[in-house]
Amino acid sequence: MKIAIVYYRIAHAGGLERRLINYAEYFLKKGNEVHVYYVKKDASVKLSPQIVLHRVPVFALHSYTKMAQFGKKTEQILQKEKFDFSLSLGRTPGADALICPGTHRGYMQATGKPWTRKDYMQDKMDEEAYKRSKLILAASEMMRKELTDLYNVPSSGIKVLYPPLRAGDFRVQRKKERSALRKQYGLSAGRKTFLFVSYSHSRKGLPLLLELFRSLEGRELELLIAGTTPGVSLPVNVRYAGYVKDMEGLYAASDFLIHPAIYEPFGQIVIESLQMQLPVIVSDRTGAGELIGENEGIVVGGLKLKDWSNAVERALSRSWNIAPDFAVRNGLTVAQHVEKMMKIVSERRDPAL
Repeated sequence: MKIAIVYYRIAHAGGLERRLINYAEYFLKKGNEVHVYYVKKDASVKLSPQIVLHRVPVFALHSYTKMAQFGKKTEQILQKEKFDFSLSLGRTPGADALICPGTHRGYMQATGKPWTRKDYMQDKMDEEAYKRSKLILAASEMMRKELTDLYNVPSSGIKVLYPPLRAGDFRVQRKKERSALRKQYGLSAGRKTFLFVSYSHSRKGLPLLLELFRSLEGRELELLIAGTTPGVSLPVNVRYAGYVKDMEGLYAASDFLIHPAIYEPFGQIVIESLQMQLPVIVSDRTGAGELIGENEGIVVGGLKLKDWSNAVERALSRSWNIAPDFAVRNGLTVAQHVEKMMKIVSERRDPAL
């Protein structure tokens, strides 16, 4: 098949950027002719030379107006060129399938932020992409509901397809290095460590966590923050690890992942943790919570301090024995994910299949 993938940027950083690389390489491996349409590409990204790259020139002052221009141009390209399948990774209309990793309207509603001109522009791009895409692949049931409730997208045009995980990047065998890893991150030998990973602290719930761990001072518990600098003074039982590339090692060193997000359409760190057999505590505003089994973690209903204090006590009061191969069991490997995607597309084209 001749396949087109459309996304603004090719890079190693970011969930959608990594998915673009995974999709392109997987489709190529399966013998397809793969074309990628983009605006920016990091020089560090080395794709297989058989993948055909098309840089789309855009001319605008602001990033969001560049994105709108990119959407118009790629829609015209998809109409003109003959592709057997086209996939947009966000905010560009006209593809056979559009990935919906989150909605701007849902984000603004959840966070309560005041709307700016940029927000209205981003929301408009979302709306146009949803209207003019043949199929929307929502990152979770939570996103499916936002699409129908906030954008009036017919449910018949939406399918839930959870984001994929490169399972081989998260090897539970790293737990054998736990003692050395805990020393590396300055973690106390006798304490239980709760890991918080975030590049958007307000949305991911750091203020609540700092309040929670202040209330837990004196207990043999600690919070480890990875990602963006917190920018505030930290309680004595909270450590900042900085930006960590070795997420596999970070999961192996910790006892729990904790994620009190205000708005999280999916949450890749949740499934990464479970692949590493690390129990998780997440808010009910986290899409990946739909996949958490009784023996894998706790989904907390609400964002009150008491709710999270109780959840921590529940997590500590029981033993956890998460079954191996979370990704495979839930159909989340790149191969399982892409095959599921193509099955959805095929069934829509020929309902008899």
